[in-house]
Amino acid sequence: MTGSVGTWLARGVWLGSVAFLVAFLGYGLVSPANAASTGTLANTVSFLAFVLAFSTVGALVASKRPRHPIGWLLLVSALCYTVGGLGVSLPQPTDGDLSAALLAQWAGVWAWGVGVGLAVVVLLLFPDGRLPSPRWRPVLWLTIGAMLAFVLGLGFGSPFIGDSRVPNPFAIGGSVGTVLVALEAAFPLVLLAALLAIVSLIVRWRRARDIERQQIKWLLYPALLVGVGLVAQVPLTALIGSSDAATEASNAILTGTFACVPVGIGVAVLRYRLYDIDRIISRTVAYAVVTAVLGALFVATVLVLQGLLAPLTSGTPVAVAVSTLLVASLFQPLRRRIQMVVDRRFNRSRYDAEREVERFAAQIRDEVDVERVAAALASTLQRTMQPGKAAVWLRTDDAQ
Repeated sequence: MTGSVGTWLARGVWLGSVAFLVAFLGYGLVSPANAASTGTLANTVSFLAFVLAFSTVGALVASKRPRHPIGWLLLVSALCYTVGGLGVSLPQPTDGDLSAALLAQWAGVWAWGVGVGLAVVVLLLFPDGRLPSPRWRPVLWLTIGAMLAFVLGLGFGSPFIGDSRVPNPFAIGGSVGTVLVALEAAFPLVLLAALLAIVSLIVRWRRARDIERQQIKWLLYPALLVGVGLVAQVPLTALIGSSDAATEASNAILTGTFACVPVGIGVAVLRYRLYDIDRIISRTVAYAVVTAVLGALFVATVLVLQGLLAPLTSGTPVAVAVSTLLVASLFQPLRRRIQMVVDRRFNRSRYDAEREVERFAAQIRDEVDVERVAAALASTLQRTMQPGKAAVWLRTDDAQ
């Protein structure tokens, strides 16, 4: 496929995803009472971010690197998610006539399963578009086979569309239909393939060097954000309780964090600012630790001061004010110390470079010999930047 053809095709699929999104939003605005799946505003916004991230990154990768399969897989999976979202948001038809709404609802029942299956294939092929080795071909075929079985079962085997009582216009009866219905149970095999795909990434990481390891880090970082979103559901459920609001909030958080995954994939595949991931990870870890430490210190200080100052302050918020000032004064010193510790672990090259620069500054502080300064500078550059060749050019002006 040539670059121009790939670019136009990628734009066409992207426009198709956007068209389904517009239809999804338009229907929710026109008929909000019937659009049950749109949920809250946060849920809708997170779904839009999720689909736009998949489709936009997919279109960008496919247009820049049309021979790379990951861009096309992201594009088609985004299209499947939008079709699924539009299909389940439509009201149940009252008759069995074949209409656009019925077709959209029928496709929406199984399209999301295709999107999940294609996402698993992306994990298997990440980051170079090839399997880690031929031994992983059975996992690829397992993913594709289970995905197709799920589609056949829901699309052509089930007598009804999803959980509704609307007759499936494409259902196949008889013994063939019975077999197709049984194929619906194949979807857990897609989840099994997803676990195996994660194992394949671990294998890649162990074998990776330099650029490929940085690419895998760009996928690992949003995966950690998804894990944080999963963990955040526990305190969220404890605060809100088991209700529709808690469910919608959890869905919004998970969908929003999953939207970060294609962004990381796009950076990794296109190799744009690839080595910035070390700095991003170190900053995220450092600020998370600082926030946790200062938050615990603030709560502890407020409780202690309220107990000590209660007879004097008579309920005034002095303890809160003092605790706030204490935490604010400790923020920068604590952040610098924690950032140094985190950089030592997650951003070692930056940490080592800073130490070398400090050593160089201390070495030339009292040095007056130009040749020794030049030699120290060249040595520092060699240890920090590791160039293939280093030289120092000195310009001197003759005093006349």
